[in-house]
Amino acid sequence: MIKQLKFGLAALAATAAISYAGCKKDTDELHVDNVYDVTNHNIRETDFNRHSAVYIVDTSGSMDENLNGERKIDLAKKSLHEIIDGYNVYDSQHHNLEIGIIKLNGDIATVERVMQLQPFDYNALSFAIDNLEASGGTPLGKALAYAERELDQYATGKRDLVLLTDGANTDGRDPSGVWQSIVTENNGSGDYPTRLSVIAFDTSKRNFAGLEAQGVKVYEAKDGAELQRVLLKNQKTLLAEDPNQ
Repeated sequence: MIKQLKFGLAALAATAAISYAGCKKDTDELHVDNVYDVTNHNIRETDFNRHSAVYIVDTSGSMDENLNGERKIDLAKKSLHEIIDGYNVYDSQHHNLEIGIIKLNGDIATVERVMQLQPFDYNALSFAIDNLEASGGTPLGKALAYAERELDQYATGKRDLVLLTDGANTDGRDPSGVWQSIVTENNGSGDYPTRLSVIAFDTSKRNFAGLEAQGVKVYEAKDGAELQRVLLKNQKTLLAEDPNQ
């Protein structure tokens, strides 16, 4: 019986690992000519009863630092698990969610898809969150451009980006300039607009004044408990019937 249980758990872990690996892609520079290109060549019809959200998780080296006795990356992972628990309840009733995750691949100052934007998959998302680790720099501008391309390619509902970061941009174009390009492209192409939310974790929201000036909602979270609260508050906004809330 014990051998059968061990075999079953090993098979389950292998299946999850295969599923997770299948969601990952090469880093951003390897499949686009310009990492800041947000031109949408694939405008999709938007179903206003659906919600499409990409979470950008800062996995830079500073997220490996301790905050009140716990690594910041571990506090972020705990909060993200709470978020997907809430999404799981919501999607079981509405069946209208698409969630994806990308991370900052700090070792080479670029961005990597962890979980492709797709219909809500609790087990795959949970596995992806568990495997987030911290290292390297903070290319926030590149991350925004990558995440916007992810929405352009896969989103079928109202579009949101959520950036969880503990610091300012350290590599490449400033995120406020990239965001301005995204807004201009969406307006000019007639595509459904993307909303951006920033979670400033253990850092000042002043780092994102340029984004705030463009109407981006910036939350501050000083510790793990506050991080969970603001992520849940932001989740309610994402799922609100009024997309302008």
